[in-house]
Amino acid sequence: MITTSEYALDQAARQENFPVASRLLSPRFRGRVVAFYRYARLADDIADDPDMSAADKLNGLQALEDGLDGRGTPNVALALRETLDGTGSGDVVALAAARTLLTAFRRDAGGIVCADWADLMAYCDASAVPVGRFLLAIHGEEADTHAP
Repeated sequence: MITTSEYALDQAARQENFPVASRLLSPRFRGRVVAFYRYARLADDIADDPDMSAADKLNGLQALEDGLDGRGTPNVALALRETLDGTGSGDVVALAAARTLLTAFRRDAGGIVCADWADLMAYCDASAVPVGRFLLAIHGEEADTHAP
């Protein structure tokens, strides 16, 4: 579980182009946002690592999926799962959004080649859309808010 002291942004988060856990967010959501950020950041780093083979990247992403499922060795995905313990509104949807990101990162691991516009939109549905869905879910927004 993320503690209050962990709400502070870590070094990687401070180097991003946007504040990961903005002070505009209610403190009760910041721990979940930071846990999601750490998960997504690691998954992206694995998928984009130029020194890793595609097989090693896929193995690393599988370890994250195992963490989302509550299996394997402790990692940021398991920490995210524990943060989304089912007590918060939308925790199940938020966890599903985290899992959907892995679809895009697995594609990144093999190199992105979009065949056409529809393929690009499908990639975006797995890479960008889950971030918004995660934020909507932890704030208790219903599925009818997903399209906008």
